[in-house]
Amino acid sequence: MSEKKHALLSASGSARWLHCTASAEAEKNFPPEKESAYAAEGTVAHALAEAKLYADVLGKDKSADIAKIKSDPYYDGDMDRYTTGYAEYVAELLAEAIAEDPLAQLLPEARVDFSRYVPEGFGTSDALILSSKRLTVVDLKYGRGVPVSAKGNSQLALYALGAYDAYSFLYSPPMVRLVIYQPRIDHIEQEDISLQTLIDWGTEYVAPRAKAAMEGSGEFDPGDHCRWCRARIRCRARAEKLRALAVKDFCDPALLSDEEMMEVLALSDTLSKWAADVYGWAQAQAESGKKIKGYKLVAGMRRRKIADEDGLLTALRRHKLKLDDIAPRKLATIGKLEKLIGKEKFKEWTADYIELPEARPILVPESDKREEIIVDLKNEF
Repeated sequence: MSEKKHALLSASGSARWLHCTASAEAEKNFPPEKESAYAAEGTVAHALAEAKLYADVLGKDKSADIAKIKSDPYYDGDMDRYTTGYAEYVAELLAEAIAEDPLAQLLPEARVDFSRYVPEGFGTSDALILSSKRLTVVDLKYGRGVPVSAKGNSQLALYALGAYDAYSFLYSPPMVRLVIYQPRIDHIEQEDISLQTLIDWGTEYVAPRAKAAMEGSGEFDPGDHCRWCRARIRCRARAEKLRALAVKDFCDPALLSDEEMMEVLALSDTLSKWAADVYGWAQAQAESGKKIKGYKLVAGMRRRKIADEDGLLTALRRHKLKLDDIAPRKLATIGKLEKLIGKEKFKEWTADYIELPEARPILVPESDKREEIIVDLKNEF
């Protein structure tokens, strides 16, 4: 059973329900959101990654499975390369574990049960490496968006608790390693914690909050985790918190101070996301036929597009127009050329003709994991 068929309190949603214990009960009133194309692509990538762990690392015959996956519309050469890199990385972790403990073993796509801490709690870890020295939990993240941190990652920590419960009769390691492998943005991160610290966290923090969430006696605690909550649009606690931020009182002078401008900046991203959620809800309601007071549906802007390129080209050529004028040839994009040739060969063949302009700095919250740019005011002047 995959975690898509999970119980009320899933490991993947733990960053939300551990903070906002009332959210689990609130979400019951909303249907599951439709799977996006990105999620569907990730599912295929995980299936291929699992098959490669069995085939390339454990020596199992998975040729039929791999061939089937490669016929999927979401499969491409990049996915093949990224999942091979993942399998090689896990193989390195396994070799390191075997060097410390010859009885270490790899379990791909291992189902874990952490119901000792979370009622009905279970999930599937992408890769477990068991040894007497260390329990390693590896999670493949195929998204190309925000880097996922291994530090304080409750999903991986719950998987580790479940894995220890299942295999403690064979292995009782003093340490646990949590690993995020996110190849499409070249992000790999690890966190090592003691097994006792993990168990204390599960017993003293997770278990009581999971019990409250399961019983519906938890409290609302709006925050960044709201973006993953199906109840976020109608959540009164979130709305009241954001409304209080939106009507914040400032000092009397006609112009805002630098400090007050910083407060507005901190609010802008949160409030804009809330507004986008509410607008999306209203749009869906209107399209279903419900009248939204003060608003109406109108026709959006229409843009012409070519429905039949070959037919249009033939029609224009009848009038003796030059081919380069109506269909100028153009070099393919760098990404397309890399797919055609391969990254390594492309880099070797084209190094003299490609440049990487300096990126324009962007302002992000301090919690962002990217390295800070220090501006030298003297040199700037």
